Amino acid sequence: MNDTNTALVDAETVTMLRETGAFAEVMDLMTRSMSGGLDLLEHGIATQNREQVRRVAHRLCGAANQVGALRLGRAWREVEDGAFDLSIDELGSGHDRLCDLWTQTRRVLEVAA
Repeated sequence: MNDTNTALVDAETVTMLRETGAFAEVMDLMTRSMSGGLDLLEHGIATQNREQVRRVAHRLCGAANQVGALRLGRAWREVEDGAFDLSIDELGSGHDRLCDLWTQTRRVLEVAA
């Protein structure tokens, strides 16, 4: 899960959300979704519930892409695609990477607000 060539945030999507007045609402929803989703992912990994891992990753991949969080969306997609193939340790590393990416992405998006 290393995708440093993908932009952290798509500036055009952020601009469009700001221009339509939807940015604050979308960011609020995204923040709540990510917080709960990361907890659900961690629980799914801890209980080895791979279907839960896949479902959470699928939902949050879409949420990330809606706000233009490209690298975060791609990382969620990798977890979704690997939910049944990756080892539990690899999924745990994916969770850690998602937490780091969310922190970075949130900072960039907050500045954009």
